[in-house]
Amino acid sequence: MAKPNDTTQGDDASTKAEKGDGGRNRAFKAAIEAPTPTRHFDVTSREYDITLIEDFLDTVFHSDFTETEEVLTWGVSRHGKPVYPMAEQELLDSLKGSKVAKALYFGTATAHRDVNTGGLYNRQSLFERLHVIVLDDIGTKAPASGLPKEMQVPTYILETSPGNFQYGYVLETPIDNMASARALVTLMYEAGIADAGGKMPNKLVRLPEGINGKKDRNKCDFVTGVVTMDGPRWTPQAMLDALDTGATWADIEADALDATKRRARMLGGSTPWAPFVPARASMSGIIDPVAEWLAEREEIISENGEWLTINCPFAQNHTSGGDTAGYKQLGMGEDPTQRGFHCFHDGCADMKTREFLNYVALLDGPSVSAKDEVANLVATYVYDSINDCAWKIKNTDAPKALSMSGMRNTHPRKTMVPNPEGKLVAVSEYARWLTSESRVVVMGPTFDPSNPSRLVECQGDLYVNQYAPPSWGEGPYAPEQIKRFTDFMDYLIPDGFEREYFTDWLAAKCQDMGFRGAAIVMVAQRQGIGRSTLSTMIETLLGDVNVRNEPFEKIVGEVQYNDWLEAPFIVSDETLNTGGLNSYRTYEKLKELIDPRPRLMSINPKYGKQRRTMVHSSFLFLSNHSNAMAMSEDDRRFFVISNAHVPAAPVYFTELNEWMNTCGADDRPEWARHVYRWLMAREVNMEKLLSPPPSTTAKQAMMEESRSDIDNVAQEIFRSWPCEYISQTQFIAAIESFAQRLDLYDAPNYKAQLKRIFALTTYPLDQTATIKIEGKTTRLRVIIAKAKPGTTADKGTGLGINARKAIRAVLLGTNIHAALDSAAEALDVKGL
Repeated sequence: MAKPNDTTQGDDASTKAEKGDGGRNRAFKAAIEAPTPTRHFDVTSREYDITLIEDFLDTVFHSDFTETEEVLTWGVSRHGKPVYPMAEQELLDSLKGSKVAKALYFGTATAHRDVNTGGLYNRQSLFERLHVIVLDDIGTKAPASGLPKEMQVPTYILETSPGNFQYGYVLETPIDNMASARALVTLMYEAGIADAGGKMPNKLVRLPEGINGKKDRNKCDFVTGVVTMDGPRWTPQAMLDALDTGATWADIEADALDATKRRARMLGGSTPWAPFVPARASMSGIIDPVAEWLAEREEIISENGEWLTINCPFAQNHTSGGDTAGYKQLGMGEDPTQRGFHCFHDGCADMKTREFLNYVALLDGPSVSAKDEVANLVATYVYDSINDCAWKIKNTDAPKALSMSGMRNTHPRKTMVPNPEGKLVAVSEYARWLTSESRVVVMGPTFDPSNPSRLVECQGDLYVNQYAPPSWGEGPYAPEQIKRFTDFMDYLIPDGFEREYFTDWLAAKCQDMGFRGAAIVMVAQRQGIGRSTLSTMIETLLGDVNVRNEPFEKIVGEVQYNDWLEAPFIVSDETLNTGGLNSYRTYEKLKELIDPRPRLMSINPKYGKQRRTMVHSSFLFLSNHSNAMAMSEDDRRFFVISNAHVPAAPVYFTELNEWMNTCGADDRPEWARHVYRWLMAREVNMEKLLSPPPSTTAKQAMMEESRSDIDNVAQEIFRSWPCEYISQTQFIAAIESFAQRLDLYDAPNYKAQLKRIFALTTYPLDQTATIKIEGKTTRLRVIIAKAKPGTTADKGTGLGINARKAIRAVLLGTNIHAALDSAAEALDVKGL
């Protein structure tokens, strides 16, 4: 092997890719944009640059080999299929002095020889180490500009046909674990930069100096040529970071399957949760039961992309040497729903795909058809046995439920499949999906923002996770983008303390979608301040599937269905209490829903059965009313913010919207990527956010203005009360002395309402905290507004003998009516 390439792509991949070696980005860009030299030749005359091929292989396979490890190479005729590989030196020796035009390939993974035959085969069971990951069709199916910036600088670039390139990312340290290698390739596919078909750890890719044969009259072919091979080597973590997968290589090495489940969401479908671990699932999640059957029977000789080289079941008909055939599995190639069988021997001329599938069925193998959508249905839908429906989980951020009748009517097409007797019978795609052994069964939906997996396990059962993690990733961010966002926050929330608290709160939600924190209440005196813009920003940052906009009446009302509560973030516009005695009922309802920490709650969905689930919802209430919400003096759930008093000029919002609508190369808002990453990197004091929220000037004003007449009467009664202890009976009697002023008796269930107010404005003592007044046993509570630290009994404590005597003396020695008269005078002065 040649001297190892001394340029390494480590954890600082983005820096090296951008600045390293005199502007390598520019060099690569210039190389691929330069006019393509003529690489066509007459197949009757061919000379190979052996040194170039050797240098290329040394670039890819730069590390020291193990004792059993070998490079797999192929040299086949211009239109031939690569079947049996040969060792590297064997290929080089065959090309020396040869003028025969050949297509040249090598395997991205090394292998060891079959212990039984001593031969080299490209099988996953013989895998040794993955050395390089190769992206195909850059320039035709996928433009280079569509790759992440860092990945636009691969280790090498080959031009395989005019304007069509392969990008190779050589690993600094080869991966010696097949599960980890498969997981890495799967996550690259999940990131959307790799084609589903044929993406596997041991795939075949082009070598330089080979031909890409096109059947034409002139018998001229394109020579695969090196554009560059002086790029950096890559670490798996550098790839994962460049693709914003959110995965760590350490996690993959520790548990590749779990890491795949947590990250392969959109495109992988149900495959990671299949009832059995598939041997040959495609990167698109499609499991071909025939390929699995062949692997189980050890009939696969070599894996060469979409076609498998297998033992021909009709080899007894062969009149010439060789006993192999080809099988095209589902999930690969131009048409991933089409199976294929082909044998090049004349004796098998009549043995087509149908005959092969008949043979499989006769041996108790899968009964399938040549054109088959069922495997894709199995990867796309899971069956919900509790609600008797199918959930679509593939190619969507928001799983969708489909009734079984809807599933049946959507996929009624019947295909002819051989039964075990070899007879063709018509079976609907729906029926075959329902009976597939690869079908995944779940027990209903859930919303678990603590786990990014599409399906989550709880007590041995699987559930469909409707949560979708934001896909903006972590990494660098542009200061100018952040300044535009912080300028908007400076305008929208003028108070610096309130602004910092809200920014920390939002950052904590981005960093951990399971975080709840206090509910935020924003108050603006006028419309058009820009809070709808903020709501849109949050929806973009967190993902629209994770944000619900619900009317305030629905949140506090007696609604039958509450599955909206499972969403991680809930926004409510036009927040306003109805006032009067019902204000306390509203507050109590909100107390049931809002908690700084996740809570186990009952969810009653409109469709499906009731379930118990952890609720992680954070609330943002928006209002144009300073009396939007009645709160108790000891509230521990709400943080109130005052918004700007005067709307910004229209031109400000025009420019702001232009900024928000500016998209990057992926057609997604560019600002969101930077702001999300900035929030992810922000240091947050979680102890502060999980503690009772500090009171703000806006909160004090809201408590003052949200008080109804009954609140003000109660407040004056408590202020005038001769001590800090009071019973419920005493409180109700005192309020009733103002009944005429309050029209108290016209209110329905007024005593129940008063008891609710009393419970919110006092705190309980021990059940034994009673005294006898005028022969009646009275249970006392403490008035929150009058409690004296150090002298008043704490919550849940009892009363000593001396305290009882003192309270009794005060209450008996005081003219209660005089105290109520004092309260009445204070109310008169206030005009109440």
